[in-house]
Amino acid sequence: MTDATWGALASLSTALVWASAVILFKRAGEHVGPYGLNLFKNLVSLPPFFVTLWWAGDEIVSLQSQDTWVLLLSGALGIGVADVLFFAGLNRLGASRLAIVDCLYSPSVVLFAALYLGERLLPLHAVGAALVLFAVVLGTAGEKRAVVSKVELWPGLLLGASSVVLMAASIVWVKPVLARHSVVSAVTVRMMGGVLLQLVPLAFVASLRSEVAFAFSRHAGQRFALPGAFLGTYVALLLWIAGFKYTSASVAGILNQTSTLFVVVLAAVFLQERLTTRRVLAVGLGFGGSLLVLL
Repeated sequence: MTDATWGALASLSTALVWASAVILFKRAGEHVGPYGLNLFKNLVSLPPFFVTLWWAGDEIVSLQSQDTWVLLLSGALGIGVADVLFFAGLNRLGASRLAIVDCLYSPSVVLFAALYLGERLLPLHAVGAALVLFAVVLGTAGEKRAVVSKVELWPGLLLGASSVVLMAASIVWVKPVLARHSVVSAVTVRMMGGVLLQLVPLAFVASLRSEVAFAFSRHAGQRFALPGAFLGTYVALLLWIAGFKYTSASVAGILNQTSTLFVVVLAAVFLQERLTTRRVLAVGLGFGGSLLVLL
C-alpha cells in the first residue's frame, strides 16, 4: 500500500479509537471536572510516549528548534486548550449533541488546509465529504433527546465549537513539520506542549489544583478515565498524527469526521441512547463517503 493509503487508514482508525474514548470520557466526566480530566489523561499518557520514543530509537533533540516551537504551541492549543473545552462541552451537551457540533471538524480542516497549505480536494473527495457531513447531520439531528436548559446549551455549543476549530487549526498548522520528523517524536513534543500549558494555571488557581488532585485520587470515574486516557491520548494521537503525516490534511480531516458516526453507535450501546433507522442509514452513508475518500 502507498503512504497515502496508510495515512487514510490511520485517520479512519483514529475515528473509531477516539469515539470509544469519548464514551469513556463521558462517563469519567460525571465524576471529574474537565481541567482535571484533561491533565490526568495527558500526564498518564506522557510516559508511554517517552517509552515508545526510546523503543523507536528517536530523539526529541533531533528536532530543529523552529519545528520544536511549532509542535509545542500546536500541542498547547490542540491539547492544553481544545481538549479542556471539549470535555466542558461534553459535560454540558452529552455525546449525541456534541456529535452535531463535531461536524464542524472536517470543514474546518479543509478550510485551514486550503488557506495555509494550498490543498485542494478532488471532485470525488468532495462527494465523499458531502456524504460524510450529510450522514453525521442525518444521524444526530432532529431526534428527541434529554432536555438541556439554555443555561447549559449555548455555553456547551460555544465550548464544543471552539474546541473543534482549535483542534483543526492546530493540526493543520503542524502538517509541514510532520513531513520532516517521525510520528513518535512529533507526538511526544506536541503532548509536552499541552502538559506544560496546563501546569501553569495550577500555580495561581487553587480550585484547579483541587480538581487535578481529585482526578488523580481513587474515585468512581477512575475505571473510565484510565482506559480513556490510553485510547484517547496515546493510541488516538499516534494514529491521528500518522494520518496527517502520510495523507493530505483534507482527506485526513474528512476521515477523522467519521468518529461522529462511531460515537452515535457506541453511545446507543453503552450510554443507552436511541439507535434508530435514521442513524443506521447515517452510518452506511458515512462509510460510503469514507470509501470515496480512500479511492
